[in-house]
Amino acid sequence: MDSLVSNPSVSLFEVDTSASQEKKLAALAEAGLAQDGRVTYVAADFAKAGEWVDALANAGCSPDLPTCLLWEGVTMYLSREDVSRTLSDFKKRFVPGSVIGFDYFATEHVNLAFAKRTSRNSGEPLDFSLPCPLGAGDNAVRELFGDGLRVAEHISLEELAERYAPRKPDGSMFGYANEKYSGGFALAEKE
Repeated sequence: MDSLVSNPSVSLFEVDTSASQEKKLAALAEAGLAQDGRVTYVAADFAKAGEWVDALANAGCSPDLPTCLLWEGVTMYLSREDVSRTLSDFKKRFVPGSVIGFDYFATEHVNLAFAKRTSRNSGEPLDFSLPCPLGAGDNAVRELFGDGLRVAEHISLEELAERYAPRKPDGSMFGYANEKYSGGFALAEKE
């Protein structure tokens, strides 16, 4: 992924709701971080059928070219129907060989009273989840993807943390990485 981001011939698009985009751009400006023009910020609502694909196309993204979509930190705030519809939009509009990767929370995590209270207080309640541990999630991911998407990789949050999370001096991991099976990451390729 780093090689994609650092490659000047690769177009980068960041999609979120208009309110979130405004906050992000304001935070970048406040921090004195200049935009270099490499990233195009696109406002769209994943809860509205097709809107995100149309918004990306209008911003210059071509669904007719192989595309890598990293859908990070979004699914848990959408309904299952919205997640399914977004994946359906992806299957309908992007060319074979395109990939979409997304993270999700485990059902057990979303059902925790603390998680529900925290998300409700933030104004963005948690909704979508998949069962964990990973073995139970595999079938749920395949069912969610349906025909036309192949599960390229599916790993638990614990496995992600083992691979990539920074460690404290005592060897333990930071943050949620300490909670076993609280979610995962699924990568699908359009067939």
